[in-house]
Amino acid sequence: MTAPDAVFDGAARGRALWCEIESHLSEHWYKADIEAVKVQVACMAAHFITDFPPAWCMAIAPPGSCKTVILEAMDGLDSFYLIDQITPSTFISGKIDDNDLHTKAGRAKWLKRQKQNPANITTFANPQAQEREAKKGKRHESASLLHRIGNSGIIALPDFSTILSMHETSRDNIFAQMRRIYDGTLRREFGTSEDLSDREWHGRVTSMVAVTPEVDRYGKMFGALGDRFLRVRWSRAGGVGAMKAAAKQDRLTTESLKTATHLLMAPYIDHGGASEVPTIPDAMLERIGHLSEFVCIARTYVHRDKNEIDCEPSPESNTRLPQQLCQVARGWTALMGERAVGEEAFALVNRVAMDCLPPMRRHVLDNLSAGRPIYDGTVSANGVDRAVEELIWLNIIRPPDEPDKRELTEMAQCLLTMSGAQKAKV
Repeated sequence: MTAPDAVFDGAARGRALWCEIESHLSEHWYKADIEAVKVQVACMAAHFITDFPPAWCMAIAPPGSCKTVILEAMDGLDSFYLIDQITPSTFISGKIDDNDLHTKAGRAKWLKRQKQNPANITTFANPQAQEREAKKGKRHESASLLHRIGNSGIIALPDFSTILSMHETSRDNIFAQMRRIYDGTLRREFGTSEDLSDREWHGRVTSMVAVTPEVDRYGKMFGALGDRFLRVRWSRAGGVGAMKAAAKQDRLTTESLKTATHLLMAPYIDHGGASEVPTIPDAMLERIGHLSEFVCIARTYVHRDKNEIDCEPSPESNTRLPQQLCQVARGWTALMGERAVGEEAFALVNRVAMDCLPPMRRHVLDNLSAGRPIYDGTVSANGVDRAVEELIWLNIIRPPDEPDKRELTEMAQCLLTMSGAQKAKV
């Protein structure tokens, strides 16, 4: 924890700096989804609340919908790594690097260079510099991304689709590694490294990615193996208004947003987060618990053999998701310099929780809650049929007494009511 007089403390300063970002987005981007950007910023801020697990954020939107704008604006911040493409060997490569001073070969090579040219002094020749870098766990010349990051960092992937388009063997390998990275440890065996520390990593990483709705086709893989990502969904930016706003965006526009973002985030990061971890009142914790229980059940993967549901769905425990939702609330509250989670932060929690639902199930639930027909012609009727069948199996929707009549079960309605989430936003 840091001193109470940290420069980022104080609701007035945090709020004023955020208002600059919000104003810039609203002025230069057509119908910018401010709430979605808040979720991204909150997840980044939550990285520095280290007493709790990180909150990984996946922004989902059609191409050109502003989902990567805030990620690119954060580039250059300390501990922030913007990566365009990764492979199964990116995180821990297995490459023996004879320039790495953490290996015997690397140290021997360095000593040889110093003997040949005593004036060739690197930063690693300074014992104090070595100690500072050792505390961060960083290896600047390592081939492995995690070793270069050290024991704490934020990885941003502005085009997660590059992973989805890989051969399934490579893709599944990366996803398996990312699940372990979320848990704070990754160990790989290659049969080549001379040093055990080259094959493993321990630390804290927050992953922030952006992707198109194509990712929803991979719901089976995420759901069956344990999802680590929270989701926040953008609507398509369409019409002449979107074109006019995009046509006016120039280099100065993006630079100004980057400057405003750094003014908000840099002091917070430099001080290692807030001086005090925001508290979540018991009543608010109850609401988040009911909301996350609803989402854990409603997003459960339902296995099918061809078109038939062939086994009983098994909902995830109500543990990881509420931890992540609480971190979103804490992250935003801390960044705004406030001490306790309030309704503004809960609105972000509600948004991201509901965005974690599969889109077709969300469509059915939204229309039910708003009193609209679930077959409204905006989505595939077959998709609606499947979503309804799955929600019935999950005890979210009652089996119909009449062909066109659908309603939430008592259990589902009770969870939503106790969460305090607005019915119209289900």
